[in-house]
Amino acid sequence: MNGNIDVFKDICESDLFYFNIYNNLQMVSDSNKILFAAYCSEGLYQYYLNRFEGVNDKSSSSILGTILDKVWGHINNKTMNQIIIEKALLELEEIEFEDDCSDETDVSIDVVTTIWFAVSACSKDSINNAISALKNVFDRVYQILSDKILGRVCIIDTSELDKINSLIEEESLMKNIKQKILEISLYLKTKNVFDDEEITKLKKDAATLLFEN
Repeated sequence: MNGNIDVFKDICESDLFYFNIYNNLQMVSDSNKILFAAYCSEGLYQYYLNRFEGVNDKSSSSILGTILDKVWGHINNKTMNQIIIEKALLELEEIEFEDDCSDETDVSIDVVTTIWFAVSACSKDSINNAISALKNVFDRVYQILSDKILGRVCIIDTSELDKINSLIEEESLMKNIKQKILEISLYLKTKNVFDDEEITKLKKDAATLLFEN
């Protein structure tokens, strides 16, 4: 995992949505960039818990939830020093996955990676780590909708990609998530620091990010 990449160069130049989010995040405090990464991570984590309730590894789920809560707590209180951050990153990197192609394993990897970016945002390069967390969420949303449209397939005819992408963009889930993410990125520009009550509300809101209205 590597959050220290120029995500803007890779994806924002060719995608207006990411371009707008990146520009909005450039104008917010580092704390709010971390908040944005936590928001994205919370949405994917809650989807994972709901999607695989009773199936997922309880110990891994507990580790993920504990680490993500630390990120939320760090936003205002700066409770994670570099030692705690590095320990959390190591815990995430040591989580083992089943050696299969199951949906659960794929989602688990996405969740762990997204939270890794959120933790990394607490240390450095907060904007690229925040955008990386966002991209992970949308990669998963794309897969959810691709599976819905095509069924779960390992190989997609590349000649059909443009058509598939158009269908995915028209799905209500994709439109709703994009709208919500844009609204959050704009909302974070309204103040440099949100109080604990506001952060709790944002965390609660994030929990439904990947659910249909």
